Amino acid sequence: MGGLHPIVDLVADAVAALRSQYGHEVVALFLAGVLIWSGAAKLRRPRLAALAIADFGLVRHPRRGYGIVLGLAELGLAASLAPQPRMPLVLGAVSFALLAFTAVVARALWRSDRFACFCFGGEEELSRTSLLRNLALLGLLAFLWTPIAGGPVSAPPGTWTLMILIALGGLATAALLARVPRLLRWNREVREHLESRAREVVT
Repeated sequence: MGGLHPIVDLVADAVAALRSQYGHEVVALFLAGVLIWSGAAKLRRPRLAALAIADFGLVRHPRRGYGIVLGLAELGLAASLAPQPRMPLVLGAVSFALLAFTAVVARALWRSDRFACFCFGGEEELSRTSLLRNLALLGLLAFLWTPIAGGPVSAPPGTWTLMILIALGGLATAALLARVPRLLRWNREVREHLESRAREVVT
């Protein structure tokens, strides 16, 4: 495997960290943050959320109340997950919600539907990236279903603050990565515009 050893060791260390008690807590805080982000966006613009629900084929006529109900449901899941990340009822509800959302995204992509999905508050068009993002969240959620490696331990003072900061750092990174496709499109459009202007000058 040669040069792959460092990568394999890094992945193994990351998996071991996520299977620890602190890893479980960080994952729960991160997922709760994603749900808060998504739910707050729907409450801020419930009409857009309702349009997305209709575009996914879940309702026939979009109503503002649908967006509000969905946003409140996501905030409720976040409020339950953060303090009780290993409670089966809470994990089951979050898993069901994320699996259902992944299923409707996959169905829309299978049908070649194209619309602003308002996924997690964004207005980008539905794409394979939307599905991959959901699968990544499901992968993180799966760690919460696994036993804690080494068993529970008592957290020293300041641990919760550090875990919250790590989760916030993960959310900030995810937000920046979500902007990359838009930046790439903008860069391509600018380059095409400049190339078009350059051709006009030459001719």
